[in-house]
Amino acid sequence: MAGRRDVSTRTRFLVLQRDDFKCRYCGRRPPDVELVIDHLVAVANGGGNEPENLVTACERCNAGKSDLVLQEAAIPPITPEAERALRESVARQRRMLEFHMQAHELRLQARQMFIDEWASQFSARVEDGFYRDPLVDFPSDGTVDALVERYGLDEATRAIAILADSWRNHAIRGREDSIRYLHGILRRRQSDPQGGQS
Repeated sequence: MAGRRDVSTRTRFLVLQRDDFKCRYCGRRPPDVELVIDHLVAVANGGGNEPENLVTACERCNAGKSDLVLQEAAIPPITPEAERALRESVARQRRMLEFHMQAHELRLQARQMFIDEWASQFSARVEDGFYRDPLVDFPSDGTVDALVERYGLDEATRAIAILADSWRNHAIRGREDSIRYLHGILRRRQSDPQGGQS
């Protein structure tokens, strides 16, 4: 059949969720049955993939219906409780998405502040809006995120200043040694905030 498009995964999930993950014809649920998405008006009869034309059905009910058009009364309406639960679920998902987006933005800001301090301490120059040629290469984003998450941004940036002093005094060389030394500084400062300066 030319022009037929499958129901998208997102639409399929939303229809399943709307119908409370049960067959709208017989009311059965998994694992007793396998659910599919059924077209109220079959594609063969001009029906589309709009959610209003889709319902959750078990394979048996769907096979029995074939391309027949059912009366609206044959489809049980969504109960107010199910609709309320669906709206609450969507609201929860939106709140979680907003929380994750805010957390991601804060992580990016903290990472940039760490990198700015590193660039300042290790004399990176700015070219085309990017830091270039620091005396010690920048740690990876994953390393920065882990340090900031474990020790906090203030402690991590203080540790960069201590690391830079040691580097200027030739106590350490190279990126890997610098990262290990930075971890050591932070561990010592965490266990002894007053004495963990070097």
